[in-house]
Amino acid sequence: HNGKPMRLIFTLLIILLSHSWTCAFTSLRPQYLTMADGLPSNYVHEIAEDGNGMLWFGNSGGMSRFDGNNILNFRTFPIGSSGEMISAAITHITTDKTKRFIWAKATNHCFFCYDTQTGRFIDYAVNEEQGKSFREIAFGANGTVWLYQGNGVRRCTVTYPDNKLEPVFHCTDYTVDKGQLPYREIRTLLATGSGGAWLCADKGLAYIDGKGEAHIIDKKRKVYQAMRFGGGRYAFFMTGNRILVGDDKGGIVKDILIPAQFGTVNRITGYVCEAAGKGKTAVAHAFTNGGTLAVDVAKGVVRKSDKLDISEGMNFGTYQGYTVVITRSGEIIILDRELKTAMRRKVLAMIPIWSYRNSFSVSANRDNTIMIAARTWGLLAFNTVTGEATELRDTDPMMPQGYYYVRNIMFDSAGNLWGATQGEG
Repeated sequence: HNGKPMRLIFTLLIILLSHSWTCAFTSLRPQYLTMADGLPSNYVHEIAEDGNGMLWFGNSGGMSRFDGNNILNFRTFPIGSSGEMISAAITHITTDKTKRFIWAKATNHCFFCYDTQTGRFIDYAVNEEQGKSFREIAFGANGTVWLYQGNGVRRCTVTYPDNKLEPVFHCTDYTVDKGQLPYREIRTLLATGSGGAWLCADKGLAYIDGKGEAHIIDKKRKVYQAMRFGGGRYAFFMTGNRILVGDDKGGIVKDILIPAQFGTVNRITGYVCEAAGKGKTAVAHAFTNGGTLAVDVAKGVVRKSDKLDISEGMNFGTYQGYTVVITRSGEIIILDRELKTAMRRKVLAMIPIWSYRNSFSVSANRDNTIMIAARTWGLLAFNTVTGEATELRDTDPMMPQGYYYVRNIMFDSAGNLWGATQGEG
């Protein structure tokens, strides 16, 4: 097992199948990890894996670590360096790019950072207000961590003085009151390759450069959608049917007007970029309230997409070259590298836009399988080599207990599929 803890084939709803996932789920062997086994709660929200192969569960009783044999629970969390501890349910849990630090978000939107190497929580907000609430987290270049949405933006960088293992975090808060942001509520943050970030708000657009300096680009117009292209380009759909194109260093290189023939474009739910050569800018296909628009930022042209016709779709990620798109009408669409439809299947009725992420979860393993869980519907396995799709409905006797209310699925490094449910572990 390459030095990693030997993990028992025993899970909080771990779904065990053979490597032939798409063989009609014939080898399904579900097992469970619940309060009876040491979890503080059977309401599990999210799952993450660190660099040591340990699994972490965010749940209504706190945060739990599973090493394959034992569960270690964290029920209280520190507030700054005061020594004060609070109890909290953990609704979101993730690791940074190094998989060393566990970032956990509580129901009060406070983030906690745990160092898996030292076994201690980090007071990452030294000199700043630890209790500030943020709803989202993003990881940028050189270990930079961005917290945003609720009360502005926080930029955290980490250093290791004198080459010691003990990390030191340096944090800076950006607010409207300091004149650094165009608006308090930041909807979207795109970290750039230069260590900076684009900030998109209901009223305005801003950029924080790699040195931590803030620059307000626009103070009035709402940003409906932000897109990341190849070649260090970013596109922002603004009110007034305009698209601003920015570069990796905070500059605006183009201002594109969306042709009147497409009407008022005021809702973009997602997008997918078609492949481009190294260093070249891709063409993005944006899913709008009126269909799919192709945005060519290199030419400064917006046209009706000649490859896709998807209304109000959301991109759930690209796995082994295949992109998973979920539409508001409840369809699962899998696109190949050329954006040709490899699979299209309707599984749910109309979905409210705000519940996209709560209704579906997607993960992929190293054996060419993309697994999609649709809440209240079941599981769908897609083989990227054969193009075969197999489904396991919630009414099937083999469906694991509790999968009707699945919130999150994840393949671990050993190839096991884990699923977190509401009430079943």
